[in-house]
Amino acid sequence: MNYTYFSNSYPSWGRLIRKDVLEQSKFFWDDNFTIRCSVIVAKKLRSKNQESIVVPPSDIRRDFGDLLRTEDGADVTFQVAGELIAGHRCVLAARSSVFKAQILGETNDGSQKADASRHGATEETESDRDEEEDQESEADGVHGEDYDDDDDDDDDDNGGDEMWSPLLVAADRYDLQRLKLICAKKLCERIDASTVADNLGLAEKQHCRLLKEACLEFLKAPANLKVVLASDGLDHITATCPSVLKELLAKFAS
Repeated sequence: MNYTYFSNSYPSWGRLIRKDVLEQSKFFWDDNFTIRCSVIVAKKLRSKNQESIVVPPSDIRRDFGDLLRTEDGADVTFQVAGELIAGHRCVLAARSSVFKAQILGETNDGSQKADASRHGATEETESDRDEEEDQESEADGVHGEDYDDDDDDDDDDNGGDEMWSPLLVAADRYDLQRLKLICAKKLCERIDASTVADNLGLAEKQHCRLLKEACLEFLKAPANLKVVLASDGLDHITATCPSVLKELLAKFAS
């Protein structure tokens, strides 16, 4: 479809015709003449090059990760298992309600408390009790690099339960819900007779419903339960979380 736009740049713009000339022209007939106008209203006109512009996906996670690695603009320091980790209060507060309370001084009742980090001092956190090898992963999670849930499932690349279990504990402690779900998903994918008891206890302690349901569903299969019983896994479950036995029995009843 061709479009013609009339403007003062056209040669015929503003040209007039005298009345007597019009009356003598072939367009004037029986004291009448007709003006025909073709009007096309285009709601949206697109440039041919518009569709060729490709917008890349957001790289905000990488940007926040770079802040952690380069320590540019860091304004708070955490001592974690003897190691000093520089962080950014605004990022930590935005990502975790627990860090927001610790760093910005907001308590659950909305009151304010004195915080050493306001004065640039070293901030001691509960992470002192975590193993050192898990702290960098936890810091990555807070700064936005909390792993893709479609990461390759190879244990050599992404770690097994020894990585995801402590990371889930840290994610629950610092209210990093997305990281917690990713850890739960990874652990669910690795449930077997040798891990189900530990994972069930972990799910109960860290209030991870999805992981707990996956473990109970695994134990619901008689063949799986038989193997777990042979390895004293049920004794471990009874010792760590006896309340789970009721739910397990309910699963069998259903």
